[in-house]
Amino acid sequence: EGAHAAERAARLEAERANEAKSRFLAAASHDLRQPYQAMRLFLAALQIKTLTPERRDEVLRNMDVAMAAGEELLRSLLDISTLDAGVVTPKVVEIRLADMVQAVAKRHRPVAEAKGLTLRIRVCHGTAQADPVLLGRILDTLVTNAVRYTRSGGILVACRSRAGHPTFEVWDTGIGIASHHLDAIFEEFFQVANPERDRGKGVGLGLAVVSKMAKLMGLSVTVASRAGRGTRFRVSLPGPIGHDAVLETVDTVQ
Repeated sequence: EGAHAAERAARLEAERANEAKSRFLAAASHDLRQPYQAMRLFLAALQIKTLTPERRDEVLRNMDVAMAAGEELLRSLLDISTLDAGVVTPKVVEIRLADMVQAVAKRHRPVAEAKGLTLRIRVCHGTAQADPVLLGRILDTLVTNAVRYTRSGGILVACRSRAGHPTFEVWDTGIGIASHHLDAIFEEFFQVANPERDRGKGVGLGLAVVSKMAKLMGLSVTVASRAGRGTRFRVSLPGPIGHDAVLETVDTVQ
C-alpha cells in the first residue's frame, strides 16, 4: 500500500510539473511577443515623414520602454533556465550584515524618493555565511517590488537576529496581497495586480527567481501581507550570526 501511495504521489507531482511547465511556456510565448511587436509598431511610426519632433520623442521613449521590457523578460527567463538546469553554484563567503542592508538601500533609494517614498534601514551588527551576489539579487528583487507596488508611505529594509539566525526583512506600505494569493506569488508569471499583463509592472518572474535562488542556498523566504495595508518578506539564513554580532540596532534614513 505504501509503495502504491508513493507511486500515486510521484505521478501527481509529475503531472503538476508538466502543467506548470505548459503554463510557463504559454505565458513566456505570449509575453515575449508583446515588446517586440510594440517595437515594430514604434519603428513604423518613426518612418512617418510628417511626424512632429514632439511625437517622435514620445515614440522613442515608448520604444525604449518596450526594449527594456523585452530585455528584462529575457534576463529573467535565462535566470529561470540556469537555476533549473543546476548550473549555478553558490559562492559562500563571510558577509557583514550591515553592509548588505546599506548597499541594497543605496541602490534603491533614488527610485523610491523619485516616487515620494521614504526608504529606511535597520541594521544589525554581525556577519553571516552566504553568497553575496545571489543574496543581493534576492533582496534587490524584494525591494524593487516594494517600490513598484507602494504608492505612498515607505519601505523598510532590516536585518535582525531571530533565534540566533541572521534574517533580512523588507516591509512596505503598499497595496498588499490577499491571503488567497499568498501561495501563488512565487509561481512563474503570477502577478496579483497586473491582469492586463502591463510590462511596465514587471514580468511576473522576479519572485519565482527569488524562490529558486533561496532554495539553492538553503534560505527560507516567507511572506505576510494584508490587502491595502502592506507586505513583509522575510529571508532567513540557516547559519548563526558571526562572532561580532551585537543586538544593537540603528534606524536611519541616511
